[in-house]
Amino acid sequence: MSEHEGEIEEPVGSDADVEKLQAERDDLQAKVEELQNRPERRRRFRRRITPVLVVLTVLVFTVTIPAAWGNRTILNTDRTSRPWLRSPTTRPSRSRSPAR
Repeated sequence: MSEHEGEIEEPVGSDADVEKLQAERDDLQAKVEELQNRPERRRRFRRRITPVLVVLTVLVFTVTIPAAWGNRTILNTDRTSRPWLRSPTTRPSRSRSPAR
């Protein structure tokens, strides 16, 4: 006697199995179609966001470059553009007085 003698087995191609497999196939087909549509969505997103980022970059550089120049040139009072002011011969006389 075999182990499965008392069990009733359904035929390999029963209607329940066929319906279950068809439902699983349909679910998988829907997932495949969804995944295939994602690159198109990404393309649309990139097509819209690229000009925005380009404009934003141009605006940032338009503001940053003059601001950096202004900071370095106009607002920096540590350096002088007149080297003759740094010369010891042109300093006021009291700066040449000997140290006490």
